[in-house]
Amino acid sequence: MKKQSRKQWKKSKYITGMALLLAALEMLMIFAGNHLQMVSNQNLQEAYKNQIKYKTLAMELKECSDYLTNEVRAFASTGQMQHFENYWREARQRMRREEILEEIEKADIPAQEERDLEKAKYFSDTLMHIEISSMRLMLEAKEVTKVWRTDSSEEEFLNRWITYVKDYPLEEDYQVTDGEKSDMAESILYGSSYTVYKGLIDANVERFQTRMNQRLNETVEQANQKYRQAFFIQIFFGIGEFAVLVLLLTLFQRWYIRPVNLYKKTIERQHGRRKMFVEPAGVWELQQFAEEFNGLSAEMLTELNRSERIERELLEAKKQAEKANRVKSQFLTQMSHELRTPLHTISGYLFLLEDTKLSGEQKRYAENMHLATDLLLEEINEILDYSKLESGKMTFEEKNFSLRQLTDTLHGILENEAEQRNLSFTVEIGEEVPEYIYGDPLRLRQVLTNLVYNGFKFTKTGGVKVTIRGLHFTGKHCVLEFSVEDTGIGIKREQRQVIFDAFAQADESITRKYGGTGLGLPICRKIVEEMSHGQYSLLLESEEGCGSRFFFDMDFLYGKKEKVRKKETAVQKKKKRKLSVLIVDDHPVNLILEAELLHKFGYVADTEADGEQVIERMRQQDYDLVFLDLSMPKISGYEVSRQIRNNPEWNNVILVAMTANIGEDVEAKVREAGMNDYLPKPVPMERLKNLLEEYTNEIHITEKEHSTGEEGKLVAFRSLEQQFYGDQEAVRELLTIFAEDNEGVLERLQQLQKEQNWEQLEMEVHRIKGVSGNLCCRPLEEKAKLCLNGIKKQIWKEADWQAFADVFLQTMEAIRRYVIKENDV
Repeated sequence: MKKQSRKQWKKSKYITGMALLLAALEMLMIFAGNHLQMVSNQNLQEAYKNQIKYKTLAMELKECSDYLTNEVRAFASTGQMQHFENYWREARQRMRREEILEEIEKADIPAQEERDLEKAKYFSDTLMHIEISSMRLMLEAKEVTKVWRTDSSEEEFLNRWITYVKDYPLEEDYQVTDGEKSDMAESILYGSSYTVYKGLIDANVERFQTRMNQRLNETVEQANQKYRQAFFIQIFFGIGEFAVLVLLLTLFQRWYIRPVNLYKKTIERQHGRRKMFVEPAGVWELQQFAEEFNGLSAEMLTELNRSERIERELLEAKKQAEKANRVKSQFLTQMSHELRTPLHTISGYLFLLEDTKLSGEQKRYAENMHLATDLLLEEINEILDYSKLESGKMTFEEKNFSLRQLTDTLHGILENEAEQRNLSFTVEIGEEVPEYIYGDPLRLRQVLTNLVYNGFKFTKTGGVKVTIRGLHFTGKHCVLEFSVEDTGIGIKREQRQVIFDAFAQADESITRKYGGTGLGLPICRKIVEEMSHGQYSLLLESEEGCGSRFFFDMDFLYGKKEKVRKKETAVQKKKKRKLSVLIVDDHPVNLILEAELLHKFGYVADTEADGEQVIERMRQQDYDLVFLDLSMPKISGYEVSRQIRNNPEWNNVILVAMTANIGEDVEAKVREAGMNDYLPKPVPMERLKNLLEEYTNEIHITEKEHSTGEEGKLVAFRSLEQQFYGDQEAVRELLTIFAEDNEGVLERLQQLQKEQNWEQLEMEVHRIKGVSGNLCCRPLEEKAKLCLNGIKKQIWKEADWQAFADVFLQTMEAIRRYVIKENDV
């Protein structure tokens, strides 16, 4: 047994020695093969490099000769001194020809190639004699003796070579009269002598190139042969290396590969366990690996437990942060409500006060108070707007509006501010800019107003200019650039990006000197980016002490021209007096104020301070319009609205919310509660006036619809005409467009239902509902609403669909008869 063990030990020792010997032999073969391959490759690369280099030099030599010929001929033809200067800078300053010849001679070229170059150089010098003679004739013809340059070194260089050329001896054949010198200067450059010498130069250069190329090609071919020999030797060595490698792998398979496979299978069996363990095996290094693996597995288990604990802590911290963010939003909303409520009263009474007889001093006081309330409201809005943008809750609308009307309003609002600051304020709109576009006029005006106010704030002299111009136009879209430029203090380079950070200004002293929250510009940039869906941003150009220019681009759809509203008539004033209005607000001062505001606009309103009494008041008296405060102590305005809408008798009552909580998504909640519209506090007077006029007309139209008998069953044509102030042509055109747009719509809707395309189906039916409501097609609107309720739940009710289809066809027929009738008239 011991003997066998001893033999085994010897065999192992022998194999180990052979393995070392083979490894050494393999290394030697690798080194020898690589060295031979590297040397051959270097020789080949050097041969290629020389071939390319000297070919390039030969071409450049010919190009130098051609360049000098072109410049001297251009000088002889035009007499321009620039060509004269180019010639001598190449010939005597750059001296590229001499550099090329010197570079070629360094290469120790054969004697025959050297003779070709010397001949080319000799003929080139002879050619230069003719060229200098031509230049002398041209200088004498133009009577040039000296030139002047702003650069003294250039002037000295040119005048030196002018003197040299002027003193150059002329052959007898070139000595002509002054009138013939210009022609002679050009003719000798195109004469037979010049052409012959030029051809001799090219011929010698070409012979040099041919011989050099032949020699270099032979050198390259020799290098290629050696490279191929080295390649085959490398292949042979590679085969030997492969054989040695196979032998070594076979020898060490037992001590390396088997243990590794064992480790792999062990790890696969334990896959998914929190703790993994392998049994050490194989050579000492692999055993060490197994022990390290086991140690790392234990450490990883500890780290995994620690990571899970940290993850739980992070989730808890995230919940706390989200809670803090909600608290912040609630705080801002509550603060907005608390600030807006007294501001509503102040702003409203200021509006009423300014409409009374005031002395000049009192009027100035009232104007200053108005400015202060507007400024305070602006600061509140900035904080809330930034909070909305930060949380992604700000919404944007798409509506048709007049861009020029918007800028006129902007100018009217801000012109007085500019006058008070002794500044100019102008608005420039390019002729190419369309008047009507689709977009969000409120947000666009907010950005422009903010930028203009910013310009006023930091400008002492000069003024602010708003410029709108078109950048790009297509069939449906246009890209417009809006810029606001001031002549103010400007912004330092290092502070230009900081000003777009929230609550930041270019300098702390700016806040003390000019005031502000530091939110205006960040809000403007955010609005621009949100409106353009990230395509554009608010940019800045500024120079300290010279003013600033803020600008941004925006993409718009083309809009349509709107009908001009007629002035209020005596009939409309009578409608106001007949309108029954109820104001509900738990704040007694607000109740009095809001009633007086409505009285100012020609309306008489009842008031109610207790929200719980609203239903009882409405049972006692029929009201056409109800203003509801949303935040009341006993019952909210939302709940009052729901109670009103639960009674079918009050479906036609117009409900308008009044709230100071604009930080929430108020509009969606208001619509959900069944209200028609809402007004923020402080109430914008122009918006209140427009809203009252709109709903006055709507209520009057509804009354007319109830009194028109059979005519109003499908389409209330009279009501629609009254909306357009009796413009029957406009009504007919609108109804024709409606009929054309919905041609084949029933088949399209049925196809969408078959395809189960609920999203597109909902969009189509919602569109018909909205348009039919606007066109006073009440039965069609109701049937579309019933269908829409089922479609939103992805339910297709055949009875609702059939009713909708019948009313749709009847409505289209009624519209067709109306259009034909009006056309006949």
